Parts: sequence; C-alpha cells; structure tokens
Amino acid sequence: MARLFVSHSSHSERARRRLEEFVTALGAGQDAVDVLHDRDKITCGDDWRSRINAMLAHCDAAVILLTQDALDSWWVLKEATILTWRRERNPRFPVVPVLLDDVTDQKLRSLAPWAPLDLTRYQLLTADDIVGCAAAVQRHLRALGVDLAPSPFDVLVADIAQLLAKAPLTRCRLLWEDLDGGSLPLDLDDHHGALAEAIGRWMLRQPPPMLSRIAGTLTKLGQAFPTEDIRRIIELVAPLWVDLDAASGFLADTDLAIHCQRPIPVLQHYMSAAHLPDRPPRVFVLNAITAGDSVEDIAAELRTVFRERLHSPGSPPLSDAEVDRRLSQSGSRVHVALPMPDGEVVAELRRRFARISFIYFVPHGDAVRDVVGTRWVLPELAKTTEHQVCEDFDAAWETLNTANGFW
Repeated sequence: MARLFVSHSSHSERARRRLEEFVTALGAGQDAVDVLHDRDKITCGDDWRSRINAMLAHCDAAVILLTQDALDSWWVLKEATILTWRRERNPRFPVVPVLLDDVTDQKLRSLAPWAPLDLTRYQLLTADDIVGCAAAVQRHLRALGVDLAPSPFDVLVADIAQLLAKAPLTRCRLLWEDLDGGSLPLDLDDHHGALAEAIGRWMLRQPPPMLSRIAGTLTKLGQAFPTEDIRRIIELVAPLWVDLDAASGFLADTDLAIHCQRPIPVLQHYMSAAHLPDRPPRVFVLNAITAGDSVEDIAAELRTVFRERLHSPGSPPLSDAEVDRRLSQSGSRVHVALPMPDGEVVAELRRRFARISFIYFVPHGDAVRDVVGTRWVLPELAKTTEHQVCEDFDAAWETLNTANGFW
C-alpha cells in the first residue's frame, strides 16, 4: 500500500472536518493508501518534529493542501520544500498540490516564499468536492503503479535490514528488547525480515547521542556476526543525526560557509546526510596552512591535490596547465573545503574555479568575513550539536574497539 504524506494547516473546525473527510476517503476502496499526517500518526508524548521528518523521508507520494492558512504557515512551507526537493531528485516521486478555497495558481506564483518552489509545474488539483479530490489522487497513484520508487529512508532501512537479517532470529529478538526496552510486537515475533526492518527504522529515528549505545548493542549479535557489518550499520545510521536544514545546503551548486571545530568529520556527516542513499561526492580538504593566504597559494595546493588524484601510475605527472584545464572542464562539480579566506580571495576563487564548490569552515564564534559569491551561509552549529554528532560517533567506534571478541 502506498504511503501518502498530507501536508496541511488546519486551524479552523471546518478545515479539520475537511481534512478528516479527505483522509477517510483516501484510505477507502480498492485504491486505498496509507495516509501519513500529524493528526493521526502522532500521539501524545511523541517528538512531533522527528515524527514528521520521518514521514517526509519515507512516504511514497505527497499531497499539499493549499489553503490561505497553509500559505501563511512556515512549517507547511518547510514540508513543501522537502517534498519538492525529493521530486527534483526523483521525478517519479509524486507531489500533488491541491488548491482549496480561494487559492489559485496565480497566487502561488506571486507569493515570494512560495514562488521558488514552482508548484504550478506539477499536476494541480482544484477541489470543491474533497471526496472527489481524494478519488482523483487515488487514480493518479494507481496510474503510476509499480513506478512508485522507494524513498531514501526506505533504501536505508532495507540496507540495514539486509545486514541484520544475517543474525539468528533469537539474536534479533534480544537486540529489539535491548534497544527498544519493550516487548516484541506479536506481528514481528516470528518474522525475521520484518523484525530486522523494524530495528532499522527504530535506529534511524533516534536522536543523538544514541550511536554508541546502538554500537554496544550490535556487538551482542554474537561472535558469528561480522564486525564489518556492524561498522557498515553505524556508517548508515550516523549521517542522519545532523541538522537536516543545514545539510540541505550541501545540495547546492554554489559555495557554502559553515562554523565547526572539526571540519573533516562534520563535512562528511553533512554531505552524507544530504546525499544518502546516493553515493555522496568526495570532499577534498585543503591544509589549514592556506588560511588567509593568497589565491595563488590556494591554487597551488589545489593543483597538488588534483594532480595526485588524476595521476595514473606509469604516466608522467600532469602540468599545472593541464590540471587547470581539467578542473575548468570537469563534467561534475568538485567539492573542496578550506579555512575561510578574506572576501577578495573568495571572489577570485569563484571566478577562477567555476566548477568547484568551495566549502569554507570557520571556528565557532568567528564572524564569516565578507563571503563574496557564497550563496549559502549555514547557521552556526551549536558546539553541543557538533560535539553530539562527532563525539557520539567516536564513542561508537571506541565501543566496537573495546568490545570482547571484536578487533
């Protein structure tokens, strides 16, 4: 059954009744879908932001109910941004905007916060009859049929479940009880694959710091469970524990600036969070010696880095001119991280190396100096956030290193 996320803002009693009718109609009939929305899937005590983020990650399709309240809601705008980003990266991911009340496509195009999303490119539905609108959405999804692609979240869950399924069922039961602390649901007790998938979903939804605890529990899968598989699970889970709003900046084809004390692990986590489950592009980190130096000094270090990357054994080293030519004609963007130079150097780097996305890192508390040509200035990472991500990751490796019978 397709999982359909419904983005909405329903403050009035009329809007709530209409939402209930829409959801009920979507879940009825032979084309029923599993509707994901905050009024049904979030219970008292849940971390609602985390729950909604999980829904946005693993839904198969989405409907955006566009009322005036929705257009005024920053949260609905965030949801619509994430959903259209998923559509841009996967054209088979269905996003269906529904125009309600007096909202028109002209109004959508005229509103500054919404105009960049360009929702009018998609199949717009205008609904006076909300039940009929639900039937139209069902028909649209039915027409797609098997073309519904798995979400990035589902791909990660499947990867983790495939690894966990190598362990005996009895070990997986113990793993669930140790991680979740609750009794095993009856529908999972004798279903090895479903239990492994449930454990994977649980892991991916945990906030930091939990990684070291997960690593310690995984070591209890038994001596026969490969250590390399435990390491792979940790690597799959860890990048999701970063600020997703900040991670979205790493999808841009422009430069970025980020505050951090430990640039190499932080950039790896953020790049992975932005590109999972695709293979994240490699980030080349230049030596801190270049901080504040001239464009020529940075260019020389760039040539050294890429000459080593492009050099083939047995062939003569590439000349500076050849390295520059290849950098300027690269078919895909190259990501390079370096300490923040001054504004004039930034502008010259942008002019000279148009195919490189520079990621500038700045220590906590330092101002970003004249970021000329840099479109994304990421919000300063709280030290606690960076420390949670990096230190918990380090603690997970230490747990594996010191566990009995491992390494």
